[in-house]
Amino acid sequence: MQISELLELVSNTTLALGLPETYIVGGMPRDKVLNRSSEVQDIDLTNGDDSISYLADELQKKIPG
Repeated sequence: MQISELLELVSNTTLALGLPETYIVGGMPRDKVLNRSSEVQDIDLTNGDDSISYLADELQKKIPG
């Protein structure tokens, strides 16, 4: 799955569940700002409340592998 497809899935799932907007945090955006070219190993997400765990559970059901 491409990163763009994953982010679209996150966005669509967030909207469908009526959860707060989800943001990318941590190393990935930092590396992009600093122009560090590195392979993406993980993407850290937050929405600022406890519903992020529910979102993670729902995404796990939708992501292959």
